[in-house]
Amino acid sequence: MILFCNDVLNPSAPDAAFFAEVAAAKSADLSWQLVDYEKLVTGQIDSALRRMRECEMPQTAIYRGWMLRVDHYTRLYRALQTKKLR
Repeated sequence: MILFCNDVLNPSAPDAAFFAEVAAAKSADLSWQLVDYEKLVTGQIDSALRRMRECEMPQTAIYRGWMLRVDHYTRLYRALQTKKLR
């Protein structure tokens, strides 16, 4: 599972900076979801992940987005565990 940042103006779409990587993930048949970066860095973790589906089985996720502070990565990691991602 790859987690990309969403577009600020269109939250249901990936940020334009990651279009090529999303296309590569699709062509490799990899699953991906969107994270709301703005909500994440302002401490609104539940809102940042509100569009994400919970996985049926536990799986590994790779965050491919804008840099975060250590405390933001920690909150993201903990919140992703509730969606069966690590």
